[in-house]
Amino acid sequence: MYSFAGLFLSLQLLLAAVGAVPLTAAIWDSDTSSTGSNPFAECTIRTTTASPSLDETKPQLPPPSADLRLKYVTLGRGTQNYTCASSDASTVPVAVGAVATLFDASWITSSFPKLLDQVPPLLEQIHLDNLTSAVGALRTPPAAHGHGGNLAIGKHYFTDPTTPFFDFRISGLKDWAAAQKNASVNAPAPSPAAVNDVSTPDVAWLQLIAKDGVGIKEVYRVVTAGGSSPATCEGQASGIEVQYAAQYWFYG
Repeated sequence: MYSFAGLFLSLQLLLAAVGAVPLTAAIWDSDTSSTGSNPFAECTIRTTTASPSLDETKPQLPPPSADLRLKYVTLGRGTQNYTCASSDASTVPVAVGAVATLFDASWITSSFPKLLDQVPPLLEQIHLDNLTSAVGALRTPPAAHGHGGNLAIGKHYFTDPTTPFFDFRISGLKDWAAAQKNASVNAPAPSPAAVNDVSTPDVAWLQLIAKDGVGIKEVYRVVTAGGSSPATCEGQASGIEVQYAAQYWFYG
């Protein structure tokens, strides 16, 4: 398992990096002034070719539609939720949705793309209360970038068992989407070095299509960590919350 010190150091690096402007077809450049103490103060915007790591699975998810542009890259942290009709081994958990906070990952996507794929396993092991406290304690970038300088720029939840909802209006943005699953693939098997660190299998990677909303047409959930249900309901409560983290890529 990761040490708490290591997790917190990684979280500091993450949160120092992810608080930049939402992408809107561009992403923060890593060039900064050598005189200022705030590394975000003089960031410039440049076009990005960043894309989710779809080649990590077999088969692969369909690529984003060619006429869409990348709008947000976020890191989601929350729970995948399940119910059990009984607590015996003959019953299997039924998925009823998820709840997660979406943290802006724009700048880290541009400057540290390899680090981005390492973050979900770290986030999944940090208790939600500790994560919330850390987000509140760490310094955020300037507030003049469309979402008030907040690191948490969106919420993810389900309006019914088959409708994932993504809402960026909580941070003053206009975009939201009620989506439906279009494609699903199993998450890649963990590397041999990581097997002993993984206590819960990773949930599937998804491509979602918006059936209603503003500004968002397609959503990708990739690089998942945790979130899978127990194999059966034996010994489980009627409601099960399984911790998870993932990257969410939004196109519109």
